[in-house]
Amino acid sequence: MPGTPAHVAHPVRVPVTTAPRAALPVLVAVQVGDHPAEGFSRITFAFRGPTPSYRVGYVPQVVTEGRGDPVELPGTAYLSVRFSPAQAHDARGGRTADVPPAAVGYPTLLGWAAAGDFEGHLSFGLGLRSPDGGRVPVRLGEFTRPDGAHVVAVNVRRG
Repeated sequence: MPGTPAHVAHPVRVPVTTAPRAALPVLVAVQVGDHPAEGFSRITFAFRGPTPSYRVGYVPQVVTEGRGDPVELPGTAYLSVRFSPAQAHDARGGRTADVPPAAVGYPTLLGWAAAGDFEGHLSFGLGLRSPDGGRVPVRLGEFTRPDGAHVVAVNVRRG
């Protein structure tokens, strides 16, 4: 008969199990510092668990994750810093790091703000001032703290 499934003499049963969910990297600290002797200002993002993937780039305006609302930042140039997968909350929805917006007032790094913690994407915006109106050179780095936290550093050239 057309369209009739073939008869299986010995059906095979395959148990369906879900793979264990890998833990998302969890943000535990954001810190800023100015290093005049080295010629840069730095903002670091420390994570418990694996180091998340990240993307850093200049944008005309930083917007929030999910909604797309503008994020208020000082300066004339803006960097978007986005981690994925990552989160800044625990299983009950409580914050895992203190991330209030901060005006820091360094020569080129003027401030930063959280831009979202939404569906495994965690983002921030940096407000910069460029002495010549262009883009400030940025250097990225990673390291592991003695307590095991994985850190992503964004270094912004001063002046």
